[in-house]
Amino acid sequence: NKGRGSFEVNDHTLATCMKDYSEQLITSIATEAGKHDRLKHYRTEQGLNTISLMIWERNDRSLDYFEDFAKVFGNQAEAFLNEGMCFMIDNVGGRQKIQFAYDLVAGYHIAKALVDSYPKADDLCAYLDEHYTRLFGGGRHTLAEDIVKSLFYLVPLRYGKEWFELMGRSDIAVAAMDHLDIIAFEESGRQAFANLLSGELDKDSAKERMCERLYDRIIHQSNLLYLRMFLPFFSGMNVRELDLFWNSKYSGYGVLSHVASIFHDKYWAER
Repeated sequence: NKGRGSFEVNDHTLATCMKDYSEQLITSIATEAGKHDRLKHYRTEQGLNTISLMIWERNDRSLDYFEDFAKVFGNQAEAFLNEGMCFMIDNVGGRQKIQFAYDLVAGYHIAKALVDSYPKADDLCAYLDEHYTRLFGGGRHTLAEDIVKSLFYLVPLRYGKEWFELMGRSDIAVAAMDHLDIIAFEESGRQAFANLLSGELDKDSAKERMCERLYDRIIHQSNLLYLRMFLPFFSGMNVRELDLFWNSKYSGYGVLSHVASIFHDKYWAER
């Protein structure tokens, strides 16, 4: 975070930190005696992608240090361990196993490896469609949550459109609510999400899940940012949907009192 100054910690700033950290890591590994080696930089980045895809394809968190990791990186392998933040190694059943030190770092590099593998958005979408249960559903990858978070950040950077615009899946649309701070950082993302809310959530199940996510954002995270974006969403709901999916959540005095305190605190914080 050097040189960033003060910033709010949210999904977007964390994602940008992961991007900066990954680039700095690769540059440091590819620099010897103060001289940057472009070929080594390229091979290091490709090696990280290879390791990340191994973890993705095996639905695991760790790899064998000698059989997997060292075969990919050769004499660079120890440099990653000496760096200390990206990978950690442990003895498991007499075998040296290596894994990303943090789930957020792992999720970012797996998402990056997937995006890097497909220059065209249609090809990435076709691949993710084929392996959809690894991200959503009962057969989710052990790192699915962090992979999804980083896909919401990296897909528009690479392809110029939001992930939920490229893949019209209700799971992705609802998951966008969990990562609204990433999506809504840019005007294009805010517009895309507004379009999603105003017309593309036509199933009761999707509307209900969106309301649940918004409720959690307000009540459990005290986060009112971008709340006005949901006006078209609620305007498009009928009375039954409003009562069933939204109004019923605020039927207790305790919840209403808590909501009032959230708005009160926001009002005075902006004075």
